[in-house]
Amino acid sequence: LYGKACEDDDAEACRELGRALLGGVGLARDPARAVTLFEKACGTPAATAADSTATDAAACGELGVLAAAGPVGAPRDSARARVHLTRACDGGAPAFCVRLGTLLTAT
Repeated sequence: LYGKACEDDDAEACRELGRALLGGVGLARDPARAVTLFEKACGTPAATAADSTATDAAACGELGVLAAAGPVGAPRDSARARVHLTRACDGGAPAFCVRLGTLLTAT
């Protein structure tokens, strides 16, 4: 269901499918595809111009958390994490405001 809804540009569905792929919940674990779906849901420049998905604040937060931790095989990127976590916090996802505060006090 999430796959079809995400194809139809439902940002929340893209985020939830990304979370399932990231954790391997009900699907084979696929962190790279999860990041792509979070980018689509967040509305980041990495998403293609054809993607018209509305911004999902929590998806932006997921990208921030991954950037702060260093996604599978990638180095940590505090600047990228800060951008995504700020976007999530400003977009109304308060859990990511806490993560942003932690990141800002650590740097």
